[in-house]
Amino acid sequence: VVAVYPASLGIADVLLPIDLVAAHSASRLVDAVYVRSAPGATIAVDGAAVRDLSRGEYLRQLAAAPSLNAVANFLLVAIVAAYIAISTVNTSVTATVERRSEFRLLRLLGVTRRQALRMVAWEAGITVALGTLIAVAVAAIALFGVARGLGQGVPSLSAAVWLGLIGGGAVIGLAATLLPARAVMRL
Repeated sequence: VVAVYPASLGIADVLLPIDLVAAHSASRLVDAVYVRSAPGATIAVDGAAVRDLSRGEYLRQLAAAPSLNAVANFLLVAIVAAYIAISTVNTSVTATVERRSEFRLLRLLGVTRRQALRMVAWEAGITVALGTLIAVAVAAIALFGVARGLGQGVPSLSAAVWLGLIGGGAVIGLAATLLPARAVMRL
């Protein structure tokens, strides 16, 4: 064994000499060879396709290439978000439509349609705000746990993604309550 990595993060747990690996492998091909050389040194390999990249250039190319894992993770998150959105809309619409008699009673007591809708908007706003706080807390706990398990410090997620998720959830939650309430009060 040449090296042992305590937190591999996708790299093999151990690094073995090429001769040992070749003796136990059906293919003697190597995907990549990483060489550290002195600045300005020339690396010559007979008959091999060699790309001479600095560490920074290599990392930029790696970051620019869309990984299959990133695409799969994005699709998985999109499917989960769509399911959550459908569930939220279904629950909110059902709960609001079931309050039809309550809205009728409020109208009979002299509450205007606008006042009743404002009341529903406040209720939905408070519910969405509390739901958002709970969702962010649960997501933060899970993300910090995963990041710690992978040996990273703080999980990185851009502010635009956070604001998009929170804003999208708020719009869906409010619309799924206010639109059915408005329709029910017209009847």
